Order: sequence, then structure tokens, then C-alpha cells
Amino acid sequence: MKRFIFILFISLLFCGCSFFSSLFGSKDEEVEKTVKVNSNGDVYLVKLNMSNKTIKGDNTGYVTDVSRSAADSREYYDTDSFVRDLNKQINDGVGTLFSDSSRSVGIQSSVASGYSTTSFGATETFWSYVDTKTQTTILGGTQEVNVPGEVTAEKKYTGTYCYIYADTRNDSGADKGISLSDDDYKALGQKFDACYALETSIIGNPLYSKYNDSLFVPCNQKIVILVSDLFGDAKKDQQSGTVGYFYSGDLYSQTFFDDPTTGLNKGLDNTDPSYIHSNECEMFYIDALFLTKMPDTVYSTLVHEFNHMINYVVKTVNYMTNKTNVNALRSCDTWFTEMLAMTTEDMFQSYLKLKDEDSPKARLPYFGFAYYYGFKSWDDKKVEPLIMYANTYAFGAFLARNFGGVELIKQIAQNDYVNEQAITKALQTIYPNETYTDEKTQETKPIDYTYALRKFTMCIVNTGADNSFSLNRGTGFKNGLGFTPINLVMDITYDGSNYTLPLTFKKDAKLDLYPSGFSVHYIGTNIKSFKLNASTNEELEYYLIQ
Repeated sequence: MKRFIFILFISLLFCGCSFFSSLFGSKDEEVEKTVKVNSNGDVYLVKLNMSNKTIKGDNTGYVTDVSRSAADSREYYDTDSFVRDLNKQINDGVGTLFSDSSRSVGIQSSVASGYSTTSFGATETFWSYVDTKTQTTILGGTQEVNVPGEVTAEKKYTGTYCYIYADTRNDSGADKGISLSDDDYKALGQKFDACYALETSIIGNPLYSKYNDSLFVPCNQKIVILVSDLFGDAKKDQQSGTVGYFYSGDLYSQTFFDDPTTGLNKGLDNTDPSYIHSNECEMFYIDALFLTKMPDTVYSTLVHEFNHMINYVVKTVNYMTNKTNVNALRSCDTWFTEMLAMTTEDMFQSYLKLKDEDSPKARLPYFGFAYYYGFKSWDDKKVEPLIMYANTYAFGAFLARNFGGVELIKQIAQNDYVNEQAITKALQTIYPNETYTDEKTQETKPIDYTYALRKFTMCIVNTGADNSFSLNRGTGFKNGLGFTPINLVMDITYDGSNYTLPLTFKKDAKLDLYPSGFSVHYIGTNIKSFKLNASTNEELEYYLIQ
């Protein structure tokens, strides 16, 4: 089994606490340290960015003067953003308004009947995003704008837990590749019904009887799923796009958004693309073309988007209702809610009998290429969203396979915390007597998020079956839910070059490390010692894996 050693703890032993304090200065300077290893096997250096800011490659240090005890020749080389931004805009705007202590807060108890009185074939009108157009900016440039519009939809299925509505334009979408029958809509609803009880038993209850009526609407008794050509981008040869989404604005009252004094729509006409609409019900959206072409991918997306809905109800709606003394909106970071949603898809893969290419596992090559981007840069427009999805999923998959499986996901989803705190609370609930020595501070601590993140870096090297701190581990299954082993090692061709993933890098390579990102550098085998020119940035940590 590979050992995980905190290098700067070695410096502390050699130089004492005063040097440890000066070593972690506020400026990105360098200090050269000789690291003694005396290893007969492979040695890797890990650089881990624990901060919320990117650390440039030139400030991450490098290795020189490697001393070997034997010869060694090895060397290693190197659509959905719109909805996320819209949800973030609502959270930010609501947070600003809700922090005004003069705003009245009324707690009501009610469950709406929703659409229970309508029959098969009945029509309803919903707001959705129906087109994308190019708009000229005030500086003379252009930008893509998603256009909202009203959709007339026909009820196609009434299930135990859901209603399926189909955009009436789907019937005339053959020229775009859309071809859906009543049986297709029924299959979608039946798949959701089959997953509902299992998912809610683990992630939480999407229904609420109490709600803050200055913000939210009473919830409907069954979930509405609208199938439409999302953003109006369907075409026969389309291979990418938005498969589905959950929009938190639908849980808020339109009256709240339209308040002439404080509403987020103040000064906007309802035809303006920036105008915020609410369908005032619990619902999510599925793309008609992808349901036609890739139904298994859509079934996995059902689990994913339903997770987002439950997560918002449990972590935000219920919190804002039950915590009557709270004076600010609480919401989840994007990385956290996406981690939960993709890990839930992972958990359901065997139950839904899905292939890897229809599950989040299909994204892992991006993680193997670009894990140094971390999983917290969702708002950085320079970072490809596919990398964020891959890296965020990899972290959640690692947590589930190494720290409690389905029970860990349940604890994270249902406890009264969000983000890093939710992970820490879940770990400490499952492992109440588990402690570790923080190599950086030499303190004994209960197991926590920081411990898990540090161990996550080992999965790049620990790729063998059933290794400790590896993705290549399975968990037990209960009611068809669980996690299968993941082998990260794969050979791929990209841009005309061949690669073996996951990448490890040259010992002197310098990569920008994004928040929660890390890089793994191959030092060699049979190493006696090497010199590390280490950064003094206190948020950059160095480890050896040997």
C-alpha cells in the first residue's frame, strides 16, 4: 500500500516551530529543502492548493538534484452554465433582499393540489427557454442570449409521483430529429416513479408543508416534468447540449420577483430576456431531442435533476423556513450540489442498468487530464465546464467509495449543513471515534473535509483494485443502490497524440493549481533524496506518495 507523507512536517522536525512559521509566509517566495526518502519503490510528489484562489505554476515550486540508490529510466509527461448562472443570480438577489430585516416573514402551512385535477391530454402553459439569439452589445460586439417564452404543453402521464407534460411543438419536430410517442413519455414517467422512493429515502423529501410565504409558493403534491426542445437548439446531428435542468426560481412566487420596490424584475418588461419567470411549482425540464436519441442518458439525468430539486428544498427552502432568526439566504456552492447530483447518478447506475457512457463515469477522462483545475472554479469562465463536472464527480465518487458509500451520501444530503461543513458533519457522524493527526499543525482532529481532500490526491497513483484511498473500490449494495469500482487507467488519443491516464507530470513541471486542485509529479524509483524548491504560500501543501 502506498504511504502518504506530509513533506513540510519533515521540515518542522528539522527546524522547529519558528522555521515552520516563517516558512508559511504571506508572499510567494521559495525556500530550498532537501527531502530524504530512502525508498526502494516509486516516489511521487503531490502539490495541493487548499485555498480558494488559483496559484500560478511559477509559484508552486519544483524538484532538482534527485539522488537515486539505483538506475531509473522512467519519466512521465505531461450549455449548462446559463441555468447555473440564473440560479446563482436568484440566490444572490434573494440573499440581498432577505437580509433586509424590515421585510416581513410569514410562515404558512399548505400543500397545493397542483395539476391533479387535469386529465390525460389536458393542456397547461409553462415558461421555459425556447430560443437562443445573437444580440449586439453596447460596445458593438455580439453575445448569445437565451430567450424565454410560453410553452403550451399536453399532459401525457399521471404517475404515482409525477406528471409528464410534453411541449405541443414536439409533435412537429421530426425535421429536428424529435420523434416521441405517448409510450416514450409514459416510460419516462414510470422510470421516475421507480426511482422516487429510493432517491427520497437517501437524499431527502422534496415536499414541504411549511414555507416562508414572503419568498416561496406552496409545493405541489407531484413533481412536474416538462419535455421540450430546451433553448430551441435541436437538430438531427446534435451531439451536445442541455439534457435537462432544475431551475430554483420555480419555487418562488412571481409576486416576489415582481415587487415594484424590491423585486428582481424591477424596471423590466416581462418580454425582456433578463426578466425572471416562475412557474410556481416544483418541476424540472427534459430536452425532447435527447429523450429521442439517448433515453438512457435522460434517465440518469432524471435522478440528477431531481437531486438538485431535493437539495434546494432541504438545504435552502426548509432552512429559510425553520430557522426563523436567520437574516440571509443560505444556498449551496455549485461544486457541492453538482457533486451530490452526480454521485447520486453514480449510485443509481446499476439500478437503472446504465452503461458507463450514459453515467457520470463517461466524464472521467477529463479528470485524468486536468485534475489540477480542482472542482471549485465553476464561476471561472476560462475553465471548461466539462472539466468542472469531471473533477467534481471524481471527488464525490472518491468520498462514496472510501468513506461509507450510500450512507455517507445520505448524511451529506440530509444534515443541516452545506458545502465543506456538510461533508465534515457526515464523516463525523459515520465515524464518531475516528481521529487523525494533522501533519501540518500536529493537532489531533476528528476526521473532516480537509482529511478527505488530502487523501483524494492519492487516487491518481492508487489505481489498482481495492487499494486504500482509491476510486478502484466498490461498496455493498442495498435495494439495488451502491458503487462499483472505477479503474482510472485508460489509453486515449487526443489531438493526434497518445496518452495514458491519469497523467502524472515531470518532477520540474509547473502547473497553475486552481482551488482544490493538485498535481502529481513522478520523482523516480529507488530515491535517496531530492531538493524541493518549495513555495512559501501557506495554502500550498506538499506530500510524498511512496
